[in-house]
This record gives sequence, C-alpha cells and structure tokens, in this order.
Amino acid sequence: MADILSRRRRSALMAKIKGKGNAATELKLIALFRRHGITGWRRGSRLPGRPDFVFPAARLAVFVDGCFWHGCPRHATWPKQNAAFWRAKILRNRARDREVGRELRALGWSVLRIWQHALAKRGEARTVARVWDKTGGRKPETGGSEKLQRGKVGKMKREAGKAKGGRRKAELGKPECQNRKAES
Repeated sequence: MADILSRRRRSALMAKIKGKGNAATELKLIALFRRHGITGWRRGSRLPGRPDFVFPAARLAVFVDGCFWHGCPRHATWPKQNAAFWRAKILRNRARDREVGRELRALGWSVLRIWQHALAKRGEARTVARVWDKTGGRKPETGGSEKLQRGKVGKMKREAGKAKGGRRKAELGKPECQNRKAES
C-alpha cells in the first residue's frame, strides 16, 4: 500500500514521535547497579546523545546498546527483507555513536558503551568491573559465583542487623526469650 503522505510530511510526522528508550536493558543495568552496590548514577541526562546513565562525579556517560540496533559484532543479525535500508540504518547508528562519543570526550566526559548481551549472567562480572574501573570506585569482591557473592552480601546485612539488635523475619513473631533460648 502506498503512503498517503509525502516523504517530507512523513519524515516530519515520524520526527515528532518520542522514543521510550530501551527500557528492558536499562532496567537490567539498574538491577545490576543495585545488586553490586554501584551508586552515584543518574538517568535522563541532557548531554549530547542522551546517555542512558551518567555518573556526574566521575564524568562518565554510559550507553546501553542493543545488539541489533547498534550492530553488535557478535550478535547483530542483518535482516534479509529490505536489507539495504536496515544496513544503512544500523551503519548510521554506529556512525552517530562514534560522533556522540567524540562530542562527549571533547566536553571532558568519559564514555562507556555496554552491549545488551553483556547484561546476561555470563557477562555481568566483567560489566561490573568495567563500571568500577571507569568510576574510580572500589572493586567488587572477586571469586566464586554470583550467587555466592550475593549470599555474602546477604549474610553481611543479617550480621549487621543482629549487631544493631535487629531480628530476622523468622524471629519476628516469637518473644525475645524464645529467640535467646534457640540461639544458646
């Protein structure tokens, strides 16, 4: 079916549509930041290229790039239908990414690009290490599985709660004297 609008009017109409971002991958990165205690980040920056996250104190702009839209060398798939259009589109996205990186560096910002696939469990430790390196933060504990690491954090929180006189959820319904008997 032919478009009823001229090319110029269609372009103007499409330009008015505001993107909602790559919410799923951004939410994964937020969860990763929280799980590993990475703080100091903000969303909604007005810097060139509109980074997904910024760390103002470290002057770090973080972009989460989708494997398809930004042409990941490992996972990008080139559509067979309308191939010329998609190839040109993705190559323009990559060129824009490079230009935005240059602009941000000229303004004194560092740029970190994280591929969508790096948010999977296998790439999580490396992604966290890259963020810590760029922000100048402390290094996360290394060694062991991620579950083990989360277990250590949970254990540390429980111990900190006990040191403050706090009680675990399982103990909340029991009188104090029963809890002490169970501990001795």
